[in-house]
Amino acid sequence: MNFLRKKHVLNGRYKVLDVIGRGGQGAVYKVADTHVFDKVLAAKEILAEISDDLDSLILFKKEAVFLSSLSHPGLPVITDFFKVDSKYYIIMEYI
Repeated sequence: MNFLRKKHVLNGRYKVLDVIGRGGQGAVYKVADTHVFDKVLAAKEILAEISDDLDSLILFKKEAVFLSSLSHPGLPVITDFFKVDSKYYIIMEYI
């Protein structure tokens, strides 16, 4: 599986600083928002094989919508959701 490398710019905006973790369904990256003074955020990625599975993709989108509607100190704030090539990403507060 191809993971993003450091300094890769995701969606023309989010520069990858580090890989936080990798799992069976995707990866989470520490990124800098180049449009907001390099603010540090997290980018959650759903892997290409999973994005081909409609049920998994629907769950991933529901997670993004659900989390973006919540406000609690223990939950990350969702700031963006998008698709690049065959992968989907949720951009969220880095905790």
